Amino acid sequence: MVTSVKKAAILAALSGLIAASPVRAQSKDCKSFNAILQAKLDVSPTGLGWSGQVRGLLDNAEPLFGTLTYLSVDSSMTGVAGKETNVQWKLDFGPNGAVVTQTDRGVFPIKPKVTDPFAYGAYMATAKVDPSASTGRFLNSTGQFTLNGYFVVDGKSAILSGGTDLTDIGVWNSEINGKLCGVK
Repeated sequence: MVTSVKKAAILAALSGLIAASPVRAQSKDCKSFNAILQAKLDVSPTGLGWSGQVRGLLDNAEPLFGTLTYLSVDSSMTGVAGKETNVQWKLDFGPNGAVVTQTDRGVFPIKPKVTDPFAYGAYMATAKVDPSASTGRFLNSTGQFTLNGYFVVDGKSAILSGGTDLTDIGVWNSEINGKLCGVK
């Protein structure tokens, strides 16, 4: 009986703490962002890595067209699983401004039976918006995205061309979904 009274007292105290804890209000100025990325891989000496067109909707109504480029990335492979660290993207929407992400991580498992110089796999990552690095109407906005999609890299075509055409050796199609808060 004493044990059940102690349990009840602890439960009542915890309930009081939870009820007294401040609840973070949901921001009412957040808008959904859903887009499709169509990128290519450029590994030439002056190349951008993965970059391409982004087409999507802000708040399920406003079309936004732009480009995605990598600002930084460090990649490594272990077997058939790749990972990226220090990943930072820029979604540039021209006169509307740009959304820049904070550095984060991504993973890209590839199909194990596919061998070099060909690769087929998926890419998955999350990215938080960097409010101070974003520009235009996205300056000081916050939010988070997920990127999920498939890529194909065909290094064989570069090898057959004598290694001279390294500007378009891969394609990547990805969905970008998330929220942007504080957009002007």
